[in-house]
Amino acid sequence: MSRWLEEARQNGNPNMTIMLIGNKSDLEHRRAVSTKEGEMFAQENGLVFLETSAKSAANVETVSQTLTVYVSFFYALFFSGIH
Repeated sequence: MSRWLEEARQNGNPNMTIMLIGNKSDLEHRRAVSTKEGEMFAQENGLVFLETSAKSAANVETVSQTLTVYVSFFYALFFSGIH
């Protein structure tokens, strides 16, 4: 994950918010990264962290709403000229 984050920061807007979204949270027995590890990595690196499962629909709406809020906020901020 560190390499991915480094590449995102090198190639992205310096003001962007990065969200780490773990998928397939319903497959607990096949996890490569625990929830705690994901939360810690996100916290240490200033990321937003959420987990979801498309199969069970767990947090799918929350992820969608969170993305919408962030995009709307930064869109409004950018076009207001306050950046």
